[in-house]
Amino acid sequence: MIHLVEDVPVRLNMEIDLVYQDGSVLQHHRSHNIVVNTGRQYMARKITPNAAAPSKVSYNGEVIRYVGFGIGGKRQTNADALNPSSALSLTYPGDNDKSDTDVTVSELERPVKVTSAPLYLQEIASTGDFPTDQSTRFRASFSQLEINLGSLSSVPLSEIGLYLSDANPANPNGGAGAYPGTSLSMVAYDNFLPIEKTGLFSLLVRWEWRF
Repeated sequence: MIHLVEDVPVRLNMEIDLVYQDGSVLQHHRSHNIVVNTGRQYMARKITPNAAAPSKVSYNGEVIRYVGFGIGGKRQTNADALNPSSALSLTYPGDNDKSDTDVTVSELERPVKVTSAPLYLQEIASTGDFPTDQSTRFRASFSQLEINLGSLSSVPLSEIGLYLSDANPANPNGGAGAYPGTSLSMVAYDNFLPIEKTGLFSLLVRWEWRF
């Protein structure tokens, strides 16, 4: 018997630019992040035909559609976010204990609003692009007025998630339930040292998957 072993890894590179009003990049963050268990399940089902239409439709008809930010995770170091009596902690409660090496993570720990509407998830650009034949890139942008809410003049973002199209952007983590919401839609996760988002800056996200 011949045993064949084929390793097909998925490498994720995520970049965030903090962009000043004149278009200059004030801060650039780049990291390797993880496909969480819900994302692995999504990919397995994506290549499996639907019994109702096996020649045309995948088992899971969803696509990657949204990006969301949070202020949780183990790499949050901002004193205001960690102080139990601060406006940030009262508005966005959490324990800052999620890791970006744990594939069982299924949601942002402390998701923040994109707008006060509310909207918790931002839609990616309507069309993706393909840097190579074996990669795809998702893009999303957040304006100067977004993630800059009420009395919170500076929001120390420290985690990010990538979500499927079945998520509800009006709910924390795209799912029903009490804050921080429940999600079966987050496919990738990362946390990082805080990026201070204020009304002076916009955010650009580029999330690349390489096969």
